[in-house]
Amino acid sequence: MDRESARTGRTGDDRTGDHRTRETTTARSRPVAWARLGYVLVAAVFTCCVLAQTYLAGIAVFVDPANWRLHAGFVHLFEPLLLVLLLLGLVGRLPRFPKLAPAGLFALVSAQYATASMSDSLVAAVHPVNAVLIVLVSALATGRAWSVASGSCDT
Repeated sequence: MDRESARTGRTGDDRTGDHRTRETTTARSRPVAWARLGYVLVAAVFTCCVLAQTYLAGIAVFVDPANWRLHAGFVHLFEPLLLVLLLLGLVGRLPRFPKLAPAGLFALVSAQYATASMSDSLVAAVHPVNAVLIVLVSALATGRAWSVASGSCDT
């Protein structure tokens, strides 16, 4: 290490054009890493909530129709997570799919509301198929974000 490197704390490589120190680079990437981890956790919670929502529908169909109220009300508890996922995806600089998945999931959840209100229609039969799509998209986004957050793939 020469005198200039010792004085500034920069390594030899930093003098070739990149004037950031290792500490600055680490400090800047810390919010990105936390956002990626947060995305994985929130996306996993969202996926579990969708599975629980499906279970509540099964209870209403096979046990007691009075449970439809639980099924209809539970979604309001976890649909705001999509906004959180969108923000975490942007802050975490995630790849395109997990970054845009919350917007696609919002569209699919909106379609759930539309198909649920069309009882006695063939369109209403799309409701459970759409639920499967919601589970798949949220699980794939979770997995892709985990790959990025854990460092097993590049952005």
